[in-house]
Amino acid sequence: MSRMSKVSMINGELFMIQIPPEELHKILSNSNKEASHFFHEFELKSGEVIYLQSSHVVSIEGTGETTSLTDSLDKSSIEQDNEKTETNNDNDKAAANLKAAKAFKKDLDGNME
Repeated sequence: MSRMSKVSMINGELFMIQIPPEELHKILSNSNKEASHFFHEFELKSGEVIYLQSSHVVSIEGTGETTSLTDSLDKSSIEQDNEKTETNNDNDKAAANLKAAKAFKKDLDGNME
């Protein structure tokens, strides 16, 4: 397992890269000295490959997250989180509707038939 780095770009994009921030900093710092290495290839947390130019990087942060080769992108976990959010939204809507119906019934003084 290795630590992750969150990289902020000048265009506002954020990338999670599977390299510790210290190592990523060394790689990008050395690219300023070596004219032949303008772009560097990195693997994102999602498993995709990205090419970064050091002059476009705004910040590098350590995330404290760890990953392994088998944990690069856990799609089932993301889907479960999305389902939980949708369920919570549905429950919130149902609770709001029930509250509104009770208030409406109270306004009619119980004459609702």
